Amino acid sequence: MPSCEYCGKEFNKTNNVQKFCTEDCRIKNHNQKKKRTIKVMKCEYCQKAYNNGTARQKYCSEKCRINAKARRVAKPTIKKECRVCKKEFTVEGKSRNAVYCSEDCRKQRWKSRLVEKNCANCNQPFKAAKRTLCCSTECKIEYFDTRVELNCIICGKNFKTYKSRIEREASQKCCSEECYRESRRTGKRINCYCDSCGEGFYKAPSLQEKHRNNFCSTECMGTFYSESGLFAGENSPTYFGSFEKHKKYYGPNWLAQRRKTRRRDNYTCQRCGITEDEYGQQLSVHHKVPFVMFKDYKEANLLDNLLSVCEPCHRKIHSGKNHPTKYEKQIL
Repeated sequence: MPSCEYCGKEFNKTNNVQKFCTEDCRIKNHNQKKKRTIKVMKCEYCQKAYNNGTARQKYCSEKCRINAKARRVAKPTIKKECRVCKKEFTVEGKSRNAVYCSEDCRKQRWKSRLVEKNCANCNQPFKAAKRTLCCSTECKIEYFDTRVELNCIICGKNFKTYKSRIEREASQKCCSEECYRESRRTGKRINCYCDSCGEGFYKAPSLQEKHRNNFCSTECMGTFYSESGLFAGENSPTYFGSFEKHKKYYGPNWLAQRRKTRRRDNYTCQRCGITEDEYGQQLSVHHKVPFVMFKDYKEANLLDNLLSVCEPCHRKIHSGKNHPTKYEKQIL
């Protein structure tokens, strides 16, 4: 067992660096090395004698130091008179603002301030403070609730909503978000009528302003356009003239030239690089100079004038100024 470096007694170590058996031996050894003299002094709090290890030590222990500090900081006790029972009581610390001597006096004072009145909602008598209007939380919620009762246009369920929201044509005619979405799908919330059959349905106001006509289905749209001729004949944006002038037939050698062009281009789109295997169908063959510009089909179908492209790329080529509707009619 190790021995203390100051008194020589054997002791059990509590850690690997311990050299002294007690704290007193450590302090005495330290003072001996520093050539300090140990003085016997009185503690400023408990007035007990103790050995002073340092020049600034005033208390015998940490407990005395804390108690002395609490005595210095603590505010003096105050004597007060209770507002209810008129008895004298003392307060100190945080409770120095107290005006009642006990909890019973405080409750008695609070009850004396209660006033008898009738509930603003259910009209039942009750006791409460002057500012209180309702007898319970349920009555308070019902009294200040300004919502109006409505029936859902989808499920018929009774629900409440605010008056300001009824004026809007938003989802406040439905009890929930699900019913509102159902109203848009089923058309029960009608704000538009079909120009073909006259049936009411829902359509976004922005789309109503954008479109000239409104239809409830694709069938009604087709029926209306076929009967009115709105996009037929000269009204069609793809109208070239009569069928006799429209050069839709590319000549007797067209299919052979078309096969040669695809074989020459290795069955690959010359714009985006997709192959026929990836595309899933045969590629289109494009006339670099439009077919309608030629008088002879052989000149129009020369391999130098043909190009293999996929249909999306073909549409891009014929967009804008290259659209067939932009060709001058005198060429036809």
